[in-house]
Amino acid sequence: MNEPLPHHLGGHKNRTHTDEGVIRFARDELGVKSMLDIGCGPGGQVYKAIEMGIDARGIDGDHTLVRDKPELFELHDFTKGKFENYKTKFDMIWCCEFVEHVEKQYEDNWMSLMQSAKYVFVTYSEPGKPGHHHVNCEDKHYWLELFKKYGFTYRDDYTFSSKARSTMEREFWRSRGLVFENVKSDQS
Repeated sequence: MNEPLPHHLGGHKNRTHTDEGVIRFARDELGVKSMLDIGCGPGGQVYKAIEMGIDARGIDGDHTLVRDKPELFELHDFTKGKFENYKTKFDMIWCCEFVEHVEKQYEDNWMSLMQSAKYVFVTYSEPGKPGHHHVNCEDKHYWLELFKKYGFTYRDDYTFSSKARSTMEREFWRSRGLVFENVKSDQS
């Protein structure tokens, strides 16, 4: 694919900020055995989860990425619609540094995929936070209400515990991470 990358994609700058501590918490404390990384960029968190014994996959809209194991990744731009290729459920969705990069009008496109998991681990950016294509920066209350609308319960206990175990070099998870449980999930 030789098309230029749309401006709203590619903010990863070809690196992933992995968090082994959060994966370990999810695996050991919540029994997570499968994970989907939405907005996975180069896929570092996917590879880290696999290394730790979790069946992991990733999805990202950047068609310029060259992957060692392309079978683990799906190419999808959520501004083009919902992703409906996965027929399986996931124990966990990891979504770090993604939601603030996609305009509000497309929230249903990625929230419908979030509903395929029992747990969602997601970061967000506050209004005014600078960054590549930051177009959906909202406060914590906004995200709590959005996830509630889609059948999720905010888990303050899991959020606190996972932040305490975070090993990510950047502050993304410790400062703006949230954990939700899907109360409608048939995995509950």
